[in-house]
Amino acid sequence: MRIVCPSCAAAYEIADGLLVKPKTVRCSRCAEEWEQAPIPPAEGEAPATEADRAAAPPAEGAPELGGDPVHAPLPPSPMATQPAEPLKEPAEPLKEPAEPLKETDRLPRPARQAGAAGLALAWIASLLLLALLAFVAYRFRAEIQLAWPPSTRLFRLLAD
Repeated sequence: MRIVCPSCAAAYEIADGLLVKPKTVRCSRCAEEWEQAPIPPAEGEAPATEADRAAAPPAEGAPELGGDPVHAPLPPSPMATQPAEPLKEPAEPLKEPAEPLKETDRLPRPARQAGAAGLALAWIASLLLLALLAFVAYRFRAEIQLAWPPSTRLFRLLAD
């Protein structure tokens, strides 16, 4: 039997014999508690008991789980077991070729020139800034070395 948490929609498979009278159950995902009434068996289906389930051979391909009814495997999806139906009739081919788009039907292209010019300008500005920083570092190298002695190594490395 399958029960579903009303809060987070987590589904749990439990043995039919575990829920013979209304019980308070708690969801292991969200900790929501609710009163679960027993679900009657479907028409034409006899209620299964634990003794009947233990005596019955396991379903083909079902793994052994050590009798844990909460984590029992779910039955395979009906979609996975039924083959797809072939098409009854082939699709009807187009009678006439599609017309080419007119200039008025086409979507306008975005302006790439403005974006490309802005990108080039950003690159040039970045390179100029780096060149300016390099010039200032070279010009004021003595003051930088006095203020920050570890930079002496860097300037000696660059001078060689």
